[in-house]
Amino acid sequence: MLKVEHLEKTFYPHKNTRLTVLSDVSFQIADGEKLAMQGASGAGKSTIARILTGLETPDGGLVVLDGKPLWSDGKKKKYDRAEGRKIQMIFQSPYSSLDPMQKAGDAVREALIFSHAAKRGKEAREKTAELFDLVGLPVELADRRPFALSGGQAQRVAIARALALSPALLIADEATAMLDVMSQARIVGLLNELNEKLGLSVLYISHDGALLHSCADTVLHLENGILKKGSV
Repeated sequence: MLKVEHLEKTFYPHKNTRLTVLSDVSFQIADGEKLAMQGASGAGKSTIARILTGLETPDGGLVVLDGKPLWSDGKKKKYDRAEGRKIQMIFQSPYSSLDPMQKAGDAVREALIFSHAAKRGKEAREKTAELFDLVGLPVELADRRPFALSGGQAQRVAIARALALSPALLIADEATAMLDVMSQARIVGLLNELNEKLGLSVLYISHDGALLHSCADTVLHLENGILKKGSV
């Protein structure tokens, strides 16, 4: 489903300072696969995720989703946002990724309407309730704002909002790092359940090797800008 070949990215944090984060990164994620990416802080894991979701522009390499390049060739690379919508990311902090003034249900309804998965009104409300149920949230929480939710509940809202866009691949970028141990296990369990129920591919990104080895089919290690493969 997703193929990444020879991905490169260099940053210039200061004048005459060159920082090569990704030098030659290649990997594939099949339909329904759970892949994990491990590496130290600053190794470039999140940079890969940001390139896959169009938030960062690669310097070189190829990113292909379902046979279609996500980034155009040439100096001024453009991201195919329509095709890239199939890839959704769950961030480390759900409170930062959700609008603090927007009710949880509205965040999900807005995504459903934006993606044309539901019409405004009754259909959007019903599908929002279905998504809340799918991620294990009582529908009564739809009227709460993020600050009135626990970290685990807020992360489930973020997952429901991502699912509203009908993704084929979910990227969990340190998605459990800010949660307590029990909530971490529940979120990982939910993602694995969604993988089985919906056939979603999942890319786990973390520095926590023990966590990754417990939830993924394959673990890749990012070191010096290159991925090295190791089986679970």
